[in-house]
Amino acid sequence: MLSQTQKKPEGLLRISAPVILGQEDFYAFLSSFLKTYPGIQVDLFVTNLFLDLIVENIDVAIRFGELPDSSLKRCTESRSV
Repeated sequence: MLSQTQKKPEGLLRISAPVILGQEDFYAFLSSFLKTYPGIQVDLFVTNLFLDLIVENIDVAIRFGELPDSSLKRCTESRSV
């Protein structure tokens, strides 16, 4: 969240993503994002492990598939053809 004195977002963004996203398209998107918001630094964790988001202090986690023992909520559904 930006304060009234901030004009642009800044700071560290910790992202966890599955290995399947660790490919050229995702890196191109991330590169474009960082050029748009140069005040943001990214720690990217590319892993198929389900990290403890609180313990690892993860801001954004991207996951695919069912999470049967989780209180996490699905924010979008994507289907590939």
